[in-house]
Amino acid sequence: MSIRTIRIFEGEPFAFTERVKHQNGDDVLPLEVATITLRAYDFSRGDSREPVGCDDSIAPLSTMFTPLQLDGLWTRDDEGYNFRHDLTAWSSPEYFSGGGKTYRLEYRFGMKAGGHRLVLGRVQVSGFLSEGAG
Repeated sequence: MSIRTIRIFEGEPFAFTERVKHQNGDDVLPLEVATITLRAYDFSRGDSREPVGCDDSIAPLSTMFTPLQLDGLWTRDDEGYNFRHDLTAWSSPEYFSGGGKTYRLEYRFGMKAGGHRLVLGRVQVSGFLSEGAG
């Protein structure tokens, strides 16, 4: 399993995108997903495993797509993504706003047929060197 890394500047709006697949390599379809849960961890706090922000439930039908989406948010390949979560709306002002922080995102996709898929992400936040630059 790989961890997708996003680099942003503090206070910058952003979304996490991924192509969620079954173990056999087929894309997960929106109607196959019963639940999506996000847990975020602030790895800037050392070896802390305490979630920050939330243990949020995310609506599958408003964040999953078919067909695959190919736009400026996706640069990994020419196929596209089937999951997009707007983290700007999710986060409280204290998260993703301070430079020099790293967050781990863990999305758990509960499948209607049973079992789950896990998607991991990392958000690295860069600060501005001059005050008021953002």
